[in-house]
Parts: sequence; structure tokens; C-alpha cells
Amino acid sequence: MLIMGGFDKHILQGSQAAIEQEVRRLAPLVEEGGYIGFCDHRVPPDVPLENYLFFLKTIREVWAHEVNLRPMGCVKKGRLGD
Repeated sequence: MLIMGGFDKHILQGSQAAIEQEVRRLAPLVEEGGYIGFCDHRVPPDVPLENYLFFLKTIREVWAHEVNLRPMGCVKKGRLGD
């Protein structure tokens, strides 16, 4: 199963610490595979550009470098049958 979305876009209106916390909260789903995290629908117009750019930088750093990504179909044992 693939899931897309799930990042709380309203967090982008808050602090950079809150943005990083949300990115890290979703990291286990990214690591498990089958999850593509991003904002559902549109980013609200009152989100500062600086925050959005920080969000992009943080997902690249955390999800691309700190998460052990697996190809689809290589789920952890005990998931989706063995």
C-alpha cells in the first residue's frame, strides 16, 4: 500500500522547531517504505517562504540521509506477512 500526504501544512506557519519535529515524527513511516510525505492540497498562502524552504531542506536532510530507505516490497519482518 502506498500513502501520500499526511504532513500537517498548518505547522509550516509555526516555528522551524515545530517543522523539524513534524518531519522527524513522520521519519519512521518514510523508513518503512510506501509512504511519500508532503502537504495535502495547497500550502496556505500565509506560510512564510523561509519556513517552506526550511521544510524542504529538513526533509532532504532527515528523510534522505538519516533514514534507512528500503525499496518497495522490502518491508520489516512481521509486516504484511512473512
